[in-house]
Amino acid sequence: MDSTDQTITSLLEQAWSASPSSVALADAKQSLDRAQLASRVRQLADELAAAGVRPGDIAAVYVERSVELVLAQLAVLFAGAAHVAVDPDDPQSRLEYILDDCRPAVVVCSRSLADRVPRRHRTYVIDGGPISGAAGASGPGTGGVRPGTGDIKGSDGAYLIYTSGTTGAPKASLNTHAGLSSRLRWLQTFCPMSESDVVLYKTACGFDVSVAELYWPLIAGGTLFCARPGVQRDTDYLAEVLVRQGITILHFVPSLLDLFLASRPDHERYDSVRYLLAGGEALSPELVKRWQARSTGTLINMYGPSECAVYTTAWKCPQPLGDRRVLIGEAVADTGLWVLDADGNQVLARDQPGELYLSGVGLSRGYLGRGELTAAKFMNLTDINPQLPALRVYRTGDVVAWAEPGQLEFRGRADRQLKVRGHRIEPEEIEAVVAAVPGVTQSAVAARRGDDVTELLLFVVAKDGDPDADTANLVATVRETLRLRLPPYMQPRHVIVLDALPLTPNGKLDDGALVALAAEVDEPATEDPAAAELTPLERTWSTLLNTPATPDSDFFLAGGDSFLGVRLMREISTAAGQRVPIRLLFANPVLADFGRELERYLSAGASETGRGSPRGSTGDPPTERDD
Repeated sequence: MDSTDQTITSLLEQAWSASPSSVALADAKQSLDRAQLASRVRQLADELAAAGVRPGDIAAVYVERSVELVLAQLAVLFAGAAHVAVDPDDPQSRLEYILDDCRPAVVVCSRSLADRVPRRHRTYVIDGGPISGAAGASGPGTGGVRPGTGDIKGSDGAYLIYTSGTTGAPKASLNTHAGLSSRLRWLQTFCPMSESDVVLYKTACGFDVSVAELYWPLIAGGTLFCARPGVQRDTDYLAEVLVRQGITILHFVPSLLDLFLASRPDHERYDSVRYLLAGGEALSPELVKRWQARSTGTLINMYGPSECAVYTTAWKCPQPLGDRRVLIGEAVADTGLWVLDADGNQVLARDQPGELYLSGVGLSRGYLGRGELTAAKFMNLTDINPQLPALRVYRTGDVVAWAEPGQLEFRGRADRQLKVRGHRIEPEEIEAVVAAVPGVTQSAVAARRGDDVTELLLFVVAKDGDPDADTANLVATVRETLRLRLPPYMQPRHVIVLDALPLTPNGKLDDGALVALAAEVDEPATEDPAAAELTPLERTWSTLLNTPATPDSDFFLAGGDSFLGVRLMREISTAAGQRVPIRLLFANPVLADFGRELERYLSAGASETGRGSPRGSTGDPPTERDD
């Protein structure tokens, strides 16, 4: 079959008929074999079609990670529509923006989230069986029959991914059946999966790696196990589930892999993992070596923007890595790599940097409802250089170089775009939100590398440069506005008030000077005059969060995340002489509560098999407030 004719629905049908009795999908509450999965997906797809979902439509899926989340996404495809999964951790304003922007025919949601969906959108509630619907302002569906698998085309939209936008609002990339099918078929040849493999479904649904996690095992014959909601950064849970569920294949953003390895005992090994796919941000040689010291599993460095189905290049890290550089590797199947200089000429020489353009069946159809932006980023090679082939390409903005024949090395960005925990962030989107804050006249975002992860820093200038402005209140207002408008991974680590932003001689923002300022920000930025009276826990808490350590201080509401949580637990464990699990913090994020529970834990001399241990209870851990 031609790669442009491939569909996810046909690949799923083939897998279901090939091994109907093998386990396909599971979570902590239930498991389904392929025959059961097929039956439930078809039933749900029929109900969606009867409710008015038509081929070519978009349907939103607003469900916590579970078997039901998978059922909903598959059913949307079999109804002929494209799905957009909305992260339940996103703030209400972002949910409403996404739904208003993509105008879904229906929002398939869980009962616990249904009240958050504005009534102007039609909702259908899924709770482990037939769905029930409540028509919203758009009225009831007209009824119909879903298309047959053969009626769905490779060029049809399969899924949308929203990414940060330079215009100040998120934008959606509409990716096709053919693009995703090609990627998954290539994956199965590059690192073959068998029926004995188990893939951990843990990536947040707003990140396109989650699409590969979802579909690869379902078409390749493996088992997809859904991690509980909100635990993708609970390293105790991840270590437990790797063993308990026999996980053999998983994806990690490098910063999360760094966090995981840093938080686990040195003796712990992960040899049961056959493939670990890393992507979303730069993978360092040091991190590769740390993984290889703990596992015989193959570490694969993956690269690809959301505008091209999940992956465009891949590189299997040699084991041991030795003194080799970490590359992003060779082109995946049906993909063209074009490295061009500023004049549009091909860069073919080794180690010479250029900007990467991509071609092939994996390219998305463009940005939903944004014709001008699509035209600016998706173009024909001949429009760049008449001597090049007439191919549709996507301009990535990534600077790369040929490190070896056919093998690329990532060198950075040609613009201001940043990567934080694998998420693509356009600083302009954060700056646009801050522009609406009363008292702010200018703002700029920069990034710096922290101990565990890239950190965002926000610089703001008060209106009129008023030296008597209440800086503390301004910072608090900015933080609250950002919390209400942006997802957790876009929250700046620090908000710093300046008299003026650094500018170049021609009046533009001086990005180099901004990065230098970011590197100079101290932790904490201000000294607590009562620091001498703080307990060691309060001092560490205050230092990490750059905020006073009051009894009612909530670690996560004060700007903490899992990476800072690991640093906190590392310092506590070192001082106590025994390991303290991070889930103790997740369960008790308020300082006074955490202090009491920590004292009880240490007094009891808790061991690995005691309370909070990764080998303890398998009941639902607390939901982490992080991306």
